[in-house]
Amino acid sequence: MLLALLPAAGFGQSVTGRLAGILTDPHGAAVVNAQIKLVSTDTGREHEATTDEIGAFLVTNLEPGQYRLSANAPGFRTAVVEKVVIQVATTATVNFSLQLGPTSETVTVTGEAPLVDVTWCRVTCGCWTRRRISSPPT
Repeated sequence: MLLALLPAAGFGQSVTGRLAGILTDPHGAAVVNAQIKLVSTDTGREHEATTDEIGAFLVTNLEPGQYRLSANAPGFRTAVVEKVVIQVATTATVNFSLQLGPTSETVTVTGEAPLVDVTWCRVTCGCWTRRRISSPPT
């Protein structure tokens, strides 16, 4: 009886990660309908997404490894973030800003994605303000 239950335990385990972020313009306004492209530097596999009405994007089912992230939108220079690391069962977060200019120009953003998932709830569950958190339902 115990052997029949063991294979089912593995189905809930995630072997992929996710990438979330917010894309803004130089003034902090959301860049809507921007094209997000994520390319694995290990395998060359490509993933694409589009920013929503608040500039948010989410790419799921990513194999662990290192990726190159790019974002572009009409009227903005293409932004590139190198060395985005995706880990199993986590959400990497990369928030960045597009600079005004022709899309033929590229701006490379340096830095590493934080290991703490700071936007997952905002991207998937709605915006949680301090007031909502400190004022539980009665």
